[in-house]
Amino acid sequence: MKFFSKNQNLRIVLRHGIPAEPITGRHAVPGLYVKFENGLVDVHDQETIELLESHKGFGSDFIREDKDPFERRSVEPEHSIQEIKYGQVEKELNPKKGVKISPEVKKYLGTVATEMAKGMAKEMVKDILSEIASGNKKAKPEEPKEEKKETKPKKDKETSTDKIKKEKKDETE
Repeated sequence: MKFFSKNQNLRIVLRHGIPAEPITGRHAVPGLYVKFENGLVDVHDQETIELLESHKGFGSDFIREDKDPFERRSVEPEHSIQEIKYGQVEKELNPKKGVKISPEVKKYLGTVATEMAKGMAKEMVKDILSEIASGNKKAKPEEPKEEKKETKPKKDKETSTDKIKKEKKDETE
């Protein structure tokens, strides 16, 4: 029986272990633990299956399914391997994979694109017909005109001594 978890490495305690107490003469009792690896655990023991189904996290932290309902990503990050010659990257040996798009999203994007293309085609036809009807059909494309930018002479910044001189000149007048 396969159980799936949304957590990659979930650990569940089904029965707590009890440590040994040599003074009282009690032996250690091993616990029962389940570890999900990459979100999956395959259990064949009927007792463990019943304990998992009666666990409080069943249905929220993990579920029982025939196939994995979650979209999984690798726990290991993608490595970029590059060939380097003379200190320069020559070529990338494993280019990054594209983004995965679900079939529903692809279908939706296709319908939206066709609707947009139809609308744009109608507008283009209207524009072309209006140009033909008005007789303003352009034989040559317009040449771009060169724009001359006017440059203003930069004013020298006044220093503090120049300001003081002006103030004295204004006071004397």
